[in-house]
Amino acid sequence: MSNVSILSIDLAKNVFQLLGIDQSGKPFLSKRLSRTKLYEALINLPTCEVVMEACSSSHYWGRVCLAAGHQGLKGKHLNGMPNCLVPARMNWFN
Repeated sequence: MSNVSILSIDLAKNVFQLLGIDQSGKPFLSKRLSRTKLYEALINLPTCEVVMEACSSSHYWGRVCLAAGHQGLKGKHLNGMPNCLVPARMNWFN
């Protein structure tokens, strides 16, 4: 996961979906993780930009990402898509 430039997280209650995008904008990582494993992955992942949907747990996970040194893409677009739509793209690459 060291090549991740942008990490998209689809938030849920128990199982989280990650999509890693490299420097060239191509998806190369797709993982399903439990809550505990997501926390570990965010702490161990090299610094990257993180996008996630806005929901009740996004503030918590945003603070975890910031504490781990990651940055958010607030107000930016990924491949012309608003951030709120990025997690939906994950199903395209499974």
